[in-house]
Amino acid sequence: VFTCIPKISVKFRFVLRFVQGLSLLLALAGLAVAVRLTDLSVADIFASILAFIPTGWGIVSIAGAWKPVMKRLRLWEFIRSIARVYDAGMGMLIFVPIALFSLISICTNISNSPPHV
Repeated sequence: VFTCIPKISVKFRFVLRFVQGLSLLLALAGLAVAVRLTDLSVADIFASILAFIPTGWGIVSIAGAWKPVMKRLRLWEFIRSIARVYDAGMGMLIFVPIALFSLISICTNISNSPPHV
């Protein structure tokens, strides 16, 4: 945003990262309180996260279809950045379990191999 003055750009990035970190901590705290005070289970939370996948993608798709309107409202850059973060988050949600499960088979193969003398 503020690329013409490097000092302001660094401060803006620091504030942005701070707000993102604080938002994550508040979301996790809210999730912990919701699990503690209600009858939510881990499966309920997982189902809620899975329900967000098509909803978030739908919002990004609608915003993309309304690109001229979003550009006139000066929201297009914000929507693009949100779409990138959403894409990265969904990629991690999908591929991290696959990577972990693939490591499990490697670990069992290593532990079952005979020691080399």
